[in-house]
Amino acid sequence: MSTPSVCPTGGKSLEIAQPAGESGFRFWAVCLVALLAAPFNALWIVHMEGVRDLGQPTIVSVFYNVIFIVFVVTSLNHLVRLVSPRRALSQAELLVLYVMLSVLTSPAGLDTLQILTCTITGPYRFGTPESGWQELFFQYLPEGMIVSDPVALNNIWAGGGSLYQPENLNGVLGPMLRWWAFLSALWIAPLGLAVLFRRRWIESERLTFPIVHLPLEMTRPDARLFRSRLMWMAFGLAATIQLLNGLHLIYPVVPQVPVKFQQVPAMNLASQLLDRPWNAIGTFGVAFYPFIIGLALLLPMELPLSCVLFYFFFKAQMIFCSHAGLTQYPEFPYLKEQSFGGYMALLVFSIWAGRSYYRDVLARAVGLLRKPIDRDEPLSYRAAVLLFLAGAAYVIGVGVNQRMALWVSIAFFAQYFVMTCVVGRIRAEMGLPTHEMERLGPAVTMGNGLGKRILGDQNLTSLSLFFGFTRGIRNVPFPHQVEGLKLMERSRGSSRRLLYAMAIAVVVGIGCALWAEFHLAFENGFGARWRDLPGWLSREAWEQLVGWINVPKGIDRGRAEAALIGFVFYFGAMVLRTQCLWWPLHPAGFALSTTYFMDHMWFPFLIAFCAKWTLTRYGGHQISRGVALFALGLILGDITIGCGWSLYGIARSFNAWQFWP
Repeated sequence: MSTPSVCPTGGKSLEIAQPAGESGFRFWAVCLVALLAAPFNALWIVHMEGVRDLGQPTIVSVFYNVIFIVFVVTSLNHLVRLVSPRRALSQAELLVLYVMLSVLTSPAGLDTLQILTCTITGPYRFGTPESGWQELFFQYLPEGMIVSDPVALNNIWAGGGSLYQPENLNGVLGPMLRWWAFLSALWIAPLGLAVLFRRRWIESERLTFPIVHLPLEMTRPDARLFRSRLMWMAFGLAATIQLLNGLHLIYPVVPQVPVKFQQVPAMNLASQLLDRPWNAIGTFGVAFYPFIIGLALLLPMELPLSCVLFYFFFKAQMIFCSHAGLTQYPEFPYLKEQSFGGYMALLVFSIWAGRSYYRDVLARAVGLLRKPIDRDEPLSYRAAVLLFLAGAAYVIGVGVNQRMALWVSIAFFAQYFVMTCVVGRIRAEMGLPTHEMERLGPAVTMGNGLGKRILGDQNLTSLSLFFGFTRGIRNVPFPHQVEGLKLMERSRGSSRRLLYAMAIAVVVGIGCALWAEFHLAFENGFGARWRDLPGWLSREAWEQLVGWINVPKGIDRGRAEAALIGFVFYFGAMVLRTQCLWWPLHPAGFALSTTYFMDHMWFPFLIAFCAKWTLTRYGGHQISRGVALFALGLILGDITIGCGWSLYGIARSFNAWQFWP
């Protein structure tokens, strides 16, 4: 028996004794169920986020389609446990289902294949004589991973056809298979990094992994969460709000409860700020998303407070620059580059703080350390390093094959893997509701930062090909893979089996997502019954490329200086935080508060901070447990009814209520 650990509801986690009937067979049976559900899950995600615009589950840290499925399965499992306890799934098995579904969902997300498929169909669709693209960069286009067949392209945009018609399948099959192999290597390789980071993050630093608290509490064998009146009160409150808003969309006579600033124009405060310099503030709205409030209530209080204060700090920068007349510099004061520097410092600081651990890991991997410090790991450190290097070498080779210079390909994928690790670290340490890195991926940062004079037209064109899966870096599988290892540690499941299962899930998830995307594209048409995203997403990377080619620049000193300022600020703030425990702000707020979705979340964060500070200050430990239960109820109520409206909209073929964003 291991030492019980504190759970978010304030009590102690039960030690999970595995049922007598549990075996490797049951583990793989659960995995098989998840894999069989993968095609339907991919169709749901693409239909919800792409075709119908019924919500965007993959742009938040918690994939709420997965929470909905696990909530339904767990509820049924509790009924089975009442009738036949030995036939019920254990907590570890339910958590395996949760992890598998999360990994399977990642490829179908908005920031992966939904943008990628638009990007690879864009050049030959919009490269008309009027656009000038053909003369500008078509000679640099690498052909193998782009859809160029005119018949298939026309049918993708017109709809009303089928992927399985020979002329359509022949036009997209080659690019589909090449992307399948490439993305499989790209996302299996970080499994090696997950093994290398596991002991440091989980056992040494004891990072809290706030996001895993919800599935842990949902799947507890004692069903304590489901017996809490406070949880059900919060569940009912959030569910009622979503029911009313959904019914209002269908029957306007039903009153609505505004929770999104798009619902009522007056909730967008920026619409009231018309005079210079205040109109430089950009989007500035008030929202009351119940599940965002719930997620924020589960965080340490300094995180929501820090995000809100730094959000206002960045808004103040925009107003000051307008007042000072600095608007002639595009994108000044380079808020995204400031965030980029902060993200880099976040990872560098964590590695620097654990430098002795990582030194031992590398020594063990190359055979210089005989002590078996990796004896309890899912893979030996040598195998983990080889797994990562093999995947990295393959994707770098693909970059070279797509006409990138070798050094550019190495730099591109090095930054991509660094950003992947940053996302994993943010979720493990902070668990914020979103970790959006919009337009901070290597395609944009290298193109903006180095320009045509250093990279040249060919490298810039090849970078643009890889823009699709690096635009936002929100729904990469790596953080779910690390969280899976944490969940197995908490539930005493098999990390080694889960590692193999997650590798399989990556391959199956990519295949299902590619199939779902093209299946629905030929059926509905990007330019017909699809929402309005493909029109501009298909052009975004290539219009950006036109700007890079037509305005030849070298190193952009302004962006580089902003990134350096962000790095120094974050690193210094972390040093200050470790030396002064009283310091009230977490520098993560600096890195995260420039994102678009912080416009949606700053007010829920402020509500959560004020409520939690007041209740815990004057209510004591018992109130703290109640806050966590109430938060979990808000999340589950919002997600359950929200996903119900999504399924209803798909079944009835209309744009039903979407509770986020």
